Amino acid sequence: MPTQTQSFIVKNWTILLWVVTAIFVAGGLYAEFQYLQSSINVVDQRMNKKIEVLKNIEKRIVKIEHHIEYEKGYKDAKNGK
Repeated sequence: MPTQTQSFIVKNWTILLWVVTAIFVAGGLYAEFQYLQSSINVVDQRMNKKIEVLKNIEKRIVKIEHHIEYEKGYKDAKNGK
């Protein structure tokens, strides 16, 4: 029985080498895609935080603009325009 296994390995060593190489390459590709996915997640989280900051700044600007228009209208009404 061991001779049949040894003869199979001896006769088909290139096929076995290709299989081992393919498994190794597939593992490397999987690891690279996982790294890229984690990088994308980090960038996405940072972008979401920046979007929130911009939304808050926009709300503050709208409030300031409303206040400025209110003061302008109040001064105009007080001066009789």
